[in-house]
Amino acid sequence: MKKILVALLLILVMNNIYATCTASFTASPYADPINPLGVMLNNTSTVSLTGPGQQFVYTVWWGDGTMQYVSTGNTTHNYTIPGNYTIGLTSTVYDSSTLATLCYDSTAYTITISRCAAACYFSATTTGNRINTVAHSYSGSPTIKYTWDWHDHTGADTGVTATHVYPYHSGVYVSVTAVDSNCSYNFGQVVYMGSTNNYISGTIYQDDSATAIPYPQYKVWLINYDSATTSLSAVDSQILNGNSVGYRTVYQFDSATTGTYRIKAQLLNGPSSGTGALPTYATSALMWNSASILYHSGDDLGQDINLQYGTVTGGPGFISGNVSAGANKGTKDGIPGMNVFLMDYNKKAIAYAITDINGDYSFNKVPVGNYSIYPESMSYYTTAGTATITTSSATISNVDFLRSEKHKTIMPNTTGITVIEKEVLSIYPNPAKDRVIINMNNPAETKSDLTIFNMNGQKLYQQSFNGNHTEVDLKGWAKGIYFIKIENENLRLIRKLTLE
Repeated sequence: MKKILVALLLILVMNNIYATCTASFTASPYADPINPLGVMLNNTSTVSLTGPGQQFVYTVWWGDGTMQYVSTGNTTHNYTIPGNYTIGLTSTVYDSSTLATLCYDSTAYTITISRCAAACYFSATTTGNRINTVAHSYSGSPTIKYTWDWHDHTGADTGVTATHVYPYHSGVYVSVTAVDSNCSYNFGQVVYMGSTNNYISGTIYQDDSATAIPYPQYKVWLINYDSATTSLSAVDSQILNGNSVGYRTVYQFDSATTGTYRIKAQLLNGPSSGTGALPTYATSALMWNSASILYHSGDDLGQDINLQYGTVTGGPGFISGNVSAGANKGTKDGIPGMNVFLMDYNKKAIAYAITDINGDYSFNKVPVGNYSIYPESMSYYTTAGTATITTSSATISNVDFLRSEKHKTIMPNTTGITVIEKEVLSIYPNPAKDRVIINMNNPAETKSDLTIFNMNGQKLYQQSFNGNHTEVDLKGWAKGIYFIKIENENLRLIRKLTLE
């Protein structure tokens, strides 16, 4: 017993030694229509996770009695009255099993928040392709200077009022920058020209930093869920060209029928290496089952897409593999055109590849570290593959996947992952009504984890069980398609369940 206690204490000590964290941020006053008394906080904190079960959290106290968990990068907050506020930020690493704190750091900064005299908005009227705009300031200051940006590759106009003619009917993004003696303020909105019915529209946002691509070109898909076939399919798409700054590009699908939709955008002319935009679903999801769902029955605005970014800084690693509908790499069963994401230890996507005509993909110049590989295909649930790059083992090949049309899954086809055949697992009745029974040919002592998801990827039920039998009470569940996921030390699998 004494040896066991010493070993546990040694593990905790080692975790405390090697888990590191720093708390750091910058903050500055920020004003926009949502945050007229706002602050922009840029979280530059860092953590280093070195052991299994380690988690981290960044927490901000805004100085007005509120707190917020944040990620790295920019976060805004709005105060209700002007004044001086002390903002505090903590960076914490903890053990997810024991909740013991492994590393903690904090920092604070006092900021003065005052109302910007240049805060404004504008109204707009349209006649055909012509837009007439009028700026309105909240303060009424006569010294405010206004500059209008039409976001269509043309020059800017100045003045309280402005007029511009576009070469097309569509939704367009218009912004005005107001400057007074003590501050500047930017307001923008989408203005719609012409008459359309049942349109779906939104704005694609690039990162407003040095990574933004001027004159971006996008492909945007309108994706519909078909309840009859329980599948997702693109029902419309368009190619868009953005303006010279490129931070915002408006898309619009006209005459969309009533239904359930997802929207996806991909930057077509971004960099092929380094920091770049990843294919992203509205509002900021990389995977279809995490995307925002639009229940469309009329005109829908504001279905915005905030592009996600990945960064490969360079390294000795090379990871490759294949995604196929059959068992042989490089055959006619290879699936071309599928996005494959490379994710780091913290599950952050750092790069993506597209499978070629044979279903092959690869990642170059991968830094040393532990990675997950995640093929993404609409309507299919993916179990990620893994790869570890070291200086002595820098090339990892044959990280292959099988896509099952029957089970709507994508799973690794690698050593250690058992391909489950019918006689190993049974789920019945299927279709089910008020319960489902699961039988497996497991040793009696095997512990398995069972999770049930709906078609939107939401986790609805979870349990652990020992042995080869369990059942789930489904009384009160809605009719439809569900997915049952089972994991243990010998296998990982996902099966489709129909509830009638």
